[in-house]
Amino acid sequence: MTITKINNTSFMFEFLQDELTFNTEDDLIYHILNIVATVEKLNTKHCAFVLEAVKSRKGSIFLLTIRYGRKRFKIKRNLDHTIYSFENCDDYLNCILALHKSSYPLSRNYSYIMDNKYYLCFSNSFISKKTKLLVCQYGEKCKNSILLARLKEYGKYIGENCVDNIGKNLTYKEP
Repeated sequence: MTITKINNTSFMFEFLQDELTFNTEDDLIYHILNIVATVEKLNTKHCAFVLEAVKSRKGSIFLLTIRYGRKRFKIKRNLDHTIYSFENCDDYLNCILALHKSSYPLSRNYSYIMDNKYYLCFSNSFISKKTKLLVCQYGEKCKNSILLARLKEYGKYIGENCVDNIGKNLTYKEP
């Protein structure tokens, strides 16, 4: 077996046919990584690597490339949202006032304006059936699954918890 260091992160291993006595490819990969860790004193934990194999006349050639510092991406779970659209400002404000006066628990609601329509978004885990029925009296439920992404990108953001914030200002208290 011969080891050739190509650069700091690439190594070429040449095994003769007699030296390939491993039972599984896992044993072979473990053996190669062990050699790199001991001979070259490289830390191979928590790093990605690519192992390429080519058959030669005398045996096999393996090229090991270690990739350090790769970004790890975490996929965020997308919460389901229910979105209602309102044709005009009056319907939107009447809905907010009705929701504010009701005793239904509300949290995590957002509002947007896009294409001269008002949109009220609720997280599905924070909206009850009674709230849905009340909102349907003023607006219509949107069924577009990518609408929330479009609203966030192209729509004008009004605010969070709009039912409470706008509802407080709409409620008139007599002196």
